[in-house]
Amino acid sequence: MTALSLSRLRFRGGEALSGLFLSPLILPAIVFAIGLLMYISLLGFEPSFFGLVIGHLVITLPYVVRTVSAVLARSDPFLEEA
Repeated sequence: MTALSLSRLRFRGGEALSGLFLSPLILPAIVFAIGLLMYISLLGFEPSFFGLVIGHLVITLPYVVRTVSAVLARSDPFLEEA
C-alpha cells in the first residue's frame, strides 16, 4: 500500500516520505540492529519477539517499496481500473 500510494498519488511531501521509507537502505543492517536494540532498551522494553518483528519490518520494508514502485512505474494504470 505504501508503494502504491507513493507511486500513484501526488501529494505535498511525497518525495520526503519516499526518502524516509528508503532511508534504512543507507545504513548497514548490523548498525541499524544495534541502534534499534539500544533504543528499545532505552525506552524500558526488554528485547522480545515484538522488537525482532519491528526490526525486520523496518529492514525489509524499503526493499519491498522500491521493488513494487518500480513495477508500478512500468505498469499501465488502466489495468488497475479494470
